[in-house]
Amino acid sequence: MDNSNGNVGLLEVFSRQDRYVATIICATEVIAVRISSVVFYNYVMQDMALLRRCLSLVAQDLYRSSGKDGLYYYMDGIDRVRSYLVDYYTSHQTGTEQAIELQAEYQEIAAKLGISVRTVGRSLQYLRESGEISTSHRKTIITKQAYERLLSKILA
Repeated sequence: MDNSNGNVGLLEVFSRQDRYVATIICATEVIAVRISSVVFYNYVMQDMALLRRCLSLVAQDLYRSSGKDGLYYYMDGIDRVRSYLVDYYTSHQTGTEQAIELQAEYQEIAAKLGISVRTVGRSLQYLRESGEISTSHRKTIITKQAYERLLSKILA
């Protein structure tokens, strides 16, 4: 978890859910603390500044989520992966490079796109087989030509 993604359990606490499910990917060692939702809810409801902060965090998560849902609502899995690769290329490509290597893990891509890891794997395999992207030494490579092919398929 970092400053760009969720807050485990806040939405569930405020909606008074019995349980919640979260997948957490950690790059460093993490110490988890579990606090009873009833205790936390009562504490937050008595501290106006903390309540505002918590509701702001929940609102930001929902807003971020709604943006992704709207963007990908009409796209199937492969077009979501194409869109991700186009965005990845534009954000990582510098003026001098003609090709970039995809550094993201399948799990990271799946979480960002709201699809399964298997769908990411199958989609990348299809894109390789169809010549939309290439590989070199088991690494996915996105060239300028691949970027243009991916973009044209999304817009078609």
